[in-house]
Amino acid sequence: SQDINFKLTKATDETLEIEAEIQDMRWRDDGGDLEKETNQYYKDNFINRPFTFTVDSQGKIIEKLAYKSGREAETVFDVNNFFMELPKGIQKVGGSWTHSRPADDLLFTKIDSKYTLQEIENDTLAYIKVSNELKGDTNNSTSFTKKLNGTYIINTKNGMLEAGELK
Repeated sequence: SQDINFKLTKATDETLEIEAEIQDMRWRDDGGDLEKETNQYYKDNFINRPFTFTVDSQGKIIEKLAYKSGREAETVFDVNNFFMELPKGIQKVGGSWTHSRPADDLLFTKIDSKYTLQEIENDTLAYIKVSNELKGDTNNSTSFTKKLNGTYIINTKNGMLEAGELK
C-alpha cells in the first residue's frame, strides 16, 4: 500500500508540474523478516523524498518521475495510476474506452485498462469505473496476471485524480 501526497507546483495552459511525496509505503506478507526488511528499505529510500513530474492538459505524462534534486527516480510507483490520459469526446454517461500501455514494473510488462464513465458532477468531476489487468511476461511460462477494480474521481480540466481506490 502507498499513501502519496500530490501538490501542483506550476501550471500553464498546456502542462501541470506536480510534486509527489510518499508519506507511507508498506508491503504485507507473512510478517517475517522479508516483510520487515522490505518495509525498512521503503522507509530509508522513498518516504518523505519529494519527486516531480509533468503532465499535459489531458493527463498524459510528458516528463517522467524524478527526484526534486533533478536525478531520475527509480520506479517507486506508477504515476499513471494517479493521472490518466482522458480521451477527447467521451462525455456521455455509460461511455467506455480502453487503454493499453507498457508497465514500468519488475513483475508486469503490460497494463490493459477499461474505463466507464459513471457520472459527471458540476462539469468538472468525472466518476469513472476502472478495471485494470496487469500482465506478466507472456513469453514466460510462469507469467501471471493481477486484476484491480475500483473507481476514480477525475478532474476533467486537467486529468488529475481527485480521489480513487483500486482493489
